Amino acid sequence: MDTTDESIGDIIIDRTRVRAKWGLSSVPGFGTYPVVLMLYQARLGLDPHEMNVLMHLITHWHAAERAPFPHSKTIAKRMGLGIRKVQRCLKSLQDKGFIARVEKKTREDRLSYDLRPLADKLAPFAVEWHDLRVAAREQEAVARRQQVAINIQPMPAKPAIQEVDFDIPF
Repeated sequence: MDTTDESIGDIIIDRTRVRAKWGLSSVPGFGTYPVVLMLYQARLGLDPHEMNVLMHLITHWHAAERAPFPHSKTIAKRMGLGIRKVQRCLKSLQDKGFIARVEKKTREDRLSYDLRPLADKLAPFAVEWHDLRVAAREQEAVARRQQVAINIQPMPAKPAIQEVDFDIPF
């Protein structure tokens, strides 16, 4: 893979992985999330607004030991929703056990949210996905072995060529 850097004006874009796919749009940053969250969104019972709010929280979770603390007004503005709708989503996410509010120690502390319950809730789905993937790979291997077995079976013997007497006058 070519890892040379390119520049557009004062912005340097490296051509590795994420930035190779997203180019200039990745310069402000990019986030990570467990794919199992997207794969099992419906089974987790997350509606689109809750999912979006959750993705905003994940975007602000920079270190495992530090809970994210985006303001609900900021999330509402980004989503184009009212602040009350975002607050209802946050409350619903708490009630469903995806996030936990971190109690403020002082009056000046910002309200933050613990996302470790989300990680715990996703773990069984990750195991399920892994087991399904392993089973699929095993089925593929069995199918390949069967195909190889079919291909290496001896060819049936060809019938002997029969001699035919032709009465051809010269």
